[in-house]
Amino acid sequence: AGPRFGGKDLLQKAKECGGLRHKLPLPPCASRRNPSAFWSDDCAFARQATQGCHPCHLRVLRADTWPSKTFRALQHVRGVGVGADPTTSGKLQRLLPFGRTLQEECELGRVFSVDYRAELECITSVPPLGVSPDRWHVPKPAALYYCGVDPGGRERATLPRNLVVVAVNLEPDAEDGGEVFTLDDNAQEWALAKAHVACADAQVHLVCSWYFRTQVCMEPAAVAMRRNMSTMHPVYKLLRPYLRHLVPVCAEARASLTGDSGIFPAVLAVGDQVERLCQEDYKRWMIQTTGLPFDLESRGFTGEETLEDYPYRDDGKLIWRALFAYVGDYLGEYYKEDKEVRRDTELMAWWQEFTQVGFPGYAWGDLADIDDVPELQFVLTTIMWTCGPQSSALSTSMYDAYAFPPARPVALRGLPHRRGDIAETPDASGSFEAFLERMPDKSSSAVMAGGAQTG
Repeated sequence: AGPRFGGKDLLQKAKECGGLRHKLPLPPCASRRNPSAFWSDDCAFARQATQGCHPCHLRVLRADTWPSKTFRALQHVRGVGVGADPTTSGKLQRLLPFGRTLQEECELGRVFSVDYRAELECITSVPPLGVSPDRWHVPKPAALYYCGVDPGGRERATLPRNLVVVAVNLEPDAEDGGEVFTLDDNAQEWALAKAHVACADAQVHLVCSWYFRTQVCMEPAAVAMRRNMSTMHPVYKLLRPYLRHLVPVCAEARASLTGDSGIFPAVLAVGDQVERLCQEDYKRWMIQTTGLPFDLESRGFTGEETLEDYPYRDDGKLIWRALFAYVGDYLGEYYKEDKEVRRDTELMAWWQEFTQVGFPGYAWGDLADIDDVPELQFVLTTIMWTCGPQSSALSTSMYDAYAFPPARPVALRGLPHRRGDIAETPDASGSFEAFLERMPDKSSSAVMAGGAQTG
C-alpha cells in the first residue's frame, strides 16, 4: 500500500516536526550492538541483496559472462588463502582459495553480480533546480559479490560462509572502463562506493520492482476483473483477496509517490524522471518471467550456484509451489477439460481486456489467448504471487532499509569519487566526514523515513 497521506503533506510534516528524528525508531543497521548487522559491515551489505527489501536483482556470474572490461583490474588477483599474513596480503586475496582468481571461481558458482546500467541507462543526470551540475548525479554502478562455501564441506573451514561484497565499479561505461574499488581500499572510499550501489538499487527497487511491477502492471487485471466477471465467478473469488484494494492503492500512489508533489520526485536521485524509468521498464517486463521459478532461472539461479543463505529463493520456492498447487486443485473443481476454459466467456473477456486494453501493443506470445487449464493456472499463480508474497517481500522491510541514509541513501550529492579523493582514515571521533557530506539532506531523509514507515 502507498503512504497514508500525500507526498506534499509528508514534506510539510517533516519540516514541522524537525525532521521526524525524535518520532521514528532507530533501525537495526544503525546500532553497533550487533556488529554483524551494522550498516558498514561488508557481509551485512551483501545480505541486503539476498534478504533485504530488494532481493530479486542479484545474478549468478558465470565464467563465460565475466565482465572483463568492467572488472579487468581484478583479473590477475589470485587468492592466498584465509590463513595468509594480513600484513603482506589484501582482504580480497585472503578471501579467495590459494592460487584462484574470481573469474575461475565463477566456474563453481561462487561469484555474483548486480548491474544497474540496463535499468538506469535512460536516466540523465539532470540536477534539480538550483543545484550545480557538478554536485548531482544518478549512479549506475556494477558490483561483485563472493561466496566461498563448498557444499561438499572440504573447504568449509578455509572459505567464508557468508556472501560478501568485494568490488564496485562506479562508472563501468566510462571511456577508461571506470575505477574499481575493493574492500582493500580505505574505509571512507569503500563505504562511499557501496553507497553508490545502494543508491542505484534504491531507484530500481522503489520505482521498477515495487511500484511499477507489483502495482501498475497488476492494476489492469483488477480493473478488468471488476468489469467483466461476476462476483460469483470462481476466478473472481480466487483473485479478489489479492486485487480488491489494488485500484485505490495505485490511485493513491500516483498522487503521493509519483505525482508532481510526490515523494519520489522530491527525494530520489532520478527526480522527475520516474515516469521515464517506468516506461523503459515496461519494455522489459514480461509476465512469462514474472513468476519466481522463471525469474530465478533468468538470473542464473538454477541450483548449481554455491549460495546457501538466500531466503528469498528458498522460502519463495515453497510459497510458489504451495500457491501453484492450490490454484491447480481449485481450478480442477471448475474446469474439468481445457475446452471449458475457452468456453468461459467472462474469463475470456477478462483476459482480453487485461492484455489488449491494459497493455496495448504488448507482445504476449503464447499467452495472447488462454487455451487450457495449465496456462490459466500459471497466469493466476503469477498474479497472486506478484500481488501477495512478491509485493510483501519488496515492502515489508522498507523502513529498516531506508530510515538510516548511510546504509541506503536514495540520492547522493557530488560526482563519483576517484581513488585518493578521500582521506585515508576517519577523524578521531570515528565519523566519516567526507562520506557524510555526500548523503541526502535532513529534510529528504526525514521524508523517506516517514514514507517508508507508513508505506
